[in-house]
Amino acid sequence: MATLIQIQTSIDASLTGLLVAIQAQQDAYSAAHGGRTWQALRTHAVTPADDNATAPTIGTGCPVGQPGEPWPAAVRSGNKKMALQCDCYRGPDGDGWQITVFVTVLSVEYARTVNFGPESYRDQAWHVVPGRA
Repeated sequence: MATLIQIQTSIDASLTGLLVAIQAQQDAYSAAHGGRTWQALRTHAVTPADDNATAPTIGTGCPVGQPGEPWPAAVRSGNKKMALQCDCYRGPDGDGWQITVFVTVLSVEYARTVNFGPESYRDQAWHVVPGRA
């Protein structure tokens, strides 16, 4: 099995390509919905583990009371070694959205968050998800 760092590096590389598709969809959604951004539920009911890719178990719903949009085809298709979640926010400095990536390695869940908006503190490097270790 690959090491934790190898798994995280591989996921980071995969995420780079997926973010292009997600950003394009966010831009199109925002243009069509008065600047609003969409959010989407987590792609996997069970977080992919130990460098094994699994098919997304994406539902068709969105968070209650929130703008929702299906994940782009690049996220929905094929097996993934990570679960993704998209959240939007409204803050005092403006609106934004973020992608959080989850992976489990040796029964410990890790996550990292990439922010797209004014609240740069939302960017988070890889870390252990509290309560999931």
